[in-house]
Amino acid sequence: MANIFAVQGPNPYTIGTTAVRVCDKNRSRAGFTLEADDGNTGNIFFAYDRPGVTNAGAQIGSKLKPGAQAVEAPPAVFTGEVWAIASAAGQVLYVFETTDEEAAAKAGGQ
Repeated sequence: MANIFAVQGPNPYTIGTTAVRVCDKNRSRAGFTLEADDGNTGNIFFAYDRPGVTNAGAQIGSKLKPGAQAVEAPPAVFTGEVWAIASAAGQVLYVFETTDEEAAAKAGGQ
């Protein structure tokens, strides 16, 4: 039986200089895309399972310049929390998440 996939999003987030969670833990996640808005004036930094991610220094996250994307796709998709922070206030990040509905039903949506 083939799995049924559902795309959720885009979920827009306004990212500033304090880290925010943009993806919750989701064991049925089949993929996701983070996309920085073209009109952003600063960079967005993201990290996996690191609420203490920073925009500089030792805890700096992976950088998304305006208009850039980061994609997680099978066969190995991260299913934990994703955190983001920006180099300036008011940066926009779009989050697209794909879930495996069959796996979600078996896992109770976790």
